[in-house]
Amino acid sequence: MDRRHFLKLLGALSVPLCHPGLLRASDFSSDVLIIGAGACAFVLARELGASGAQVTILESGIKHYSPWHQALNQLEMNSVIRETDYHQSTRRQLGGTTWIWGGLCAPIQESDLQTRTRFGYGADWPIRLNDIQQHYGYAREILSAAPAEGQLPEEKSRFQGVRLEPAVVSRQPGVARALMMAARYPEVTGHPNIRLIVDASVRKIQMEGDRATLCEVQTQAGRRHRFSAPLVILAAGGVQNVRLLQLSADRHYPTGIGNQSDHLGRHFMEHPDVAVVVDVGEEFSADWGSVRNLFSFDFYNHSERHAYGAILLRMLKWDRDGGGEQVLLDLMCEQEARPENRLVLSDKKDALGDPLPRLEHHLSLRDEATLRQAHRRLKQLIGSRLHSSVQPVIRYNSHHPSGGTRMAEHPGDGVTDLYGRVHGTRNLYVAGSSLFPSNGAFHPTMTAVALSKRLADHLQKT
Repeated sequence: MDRRHFLKLLGALSVPLCHPGLLRASDFSSDVLIIGAGACAFVLARELGASGAQVTILESGIKHYSPWHQALNQLEMNSVIRETDYHQSTRRQLGGTTWIWGGLCAPIQESDLQTRTRFGYGADWPIRLNDIQQHYGYAREILSAAPAEGQLPEEKSRFQGVRLEPAVVSRQPGVARALMMAARYPEVTGHPNIRLIVDASVRKIQMEGDRATLCEVQTQAGRRHRFSAPLVILAAGGVQNVRLLQLSADRHYPTGIGNQSDHLGRHFMEHPDVAVVVDVGEEFSADWGSVRNLFSFDFYNHSERHAYGAILLRMLKWDRDGGGEQVLLDLMCEQEARPENRLVLSDKKDALGDPLPRLEHHLSLRDEATLRQAHRRLKQLIGSRLHSSVQPVIRYNSHHPSGGTRMAEHPGDGVTDLYGRVHGTRNLYVAGSSLFPSNGAFHPTMTAVALSKRLADHLQKT
């Protein structure tokens, strides 16, 4: 990215925003409250504001990275994930987790929607593939995503017998991709119907019967405010969506809003993966024409999925410092949705005095089988001559938290309905990857954005 493009993006961060302490009394009510300011919130604000609704976005963080606000994402871990900084997998700042997004956009597969019916595990999605696919074009536009540049000749579209295709990836490189969503927020905050409030950490959603009526907000300085709207949408990320519903427990919802059937926080999923970096040379050839970023779904929709999960192969080639080329081979694995893997409230507190989330998260026998299969596949791809010198690395997460508020047609099977409305409520919705009943081996961002557009369309009709 050249200096001119970088400075243009920095200039775009001049986002019209407010602080709660600067608002008038009339500013604390609107038609729609959106909690969070990431990609899903952007879509919802953009579409609902354009339809005439007065929209208020409540962002816990500020325009730039703030260690104090980011620390509110801390969580206690009882997990196979050993990263002490897993809370950094989501961001509390304008633009949300797109600041650390890798830009990959593998789409959901039809088989992912029917894992219970087809393969006997997990839960089926309550919607059809076309319900998501029809919004992928919109999502790619929002995320500046398209198939990787370059030509992949037919004779080069196979590697070790595996079919390859250009990866769908954000065309924004590096730092530009990190700035992308934050830089787009002026598109919504410049609209007369939309207001963005920063340093506004929502601590609780107040309910009156089956209606969400107020959001209790606190600033870093300790000032407290209340915002109201007839429609409230929670778009705070895969962990914080769950946590806020749990923090909002009251005498009518003693274990959290939407937890009548004990599904809130359960079925948490990540994406374990197996990866290796290989030098291109005589022992490892990577001649794929001019395409450098590729996917393969050959290990995804396999015939043994009743025994082990979906696996997505990604291959990325780059020029090595000092000459030559290197290739990353990464096999991202599905994790089974299980009720034992869950988010609960901890005894430890954050800086605002609220309980931290605690993640209970371990691999099932099926997950272990998927990782073993991915490991075998990777060794086949890199060749036996490299086995002694190149050892794959296994990670237990890809920073893709999902599940926890899964959608289900019936309240007994999940937390939200097929659009994201929390079961048992009239006007409280959830957006983001926490809705996913299963996570396949697809990257969650594009699908979460597509579902947010679907929700916006639904709300405009009702």
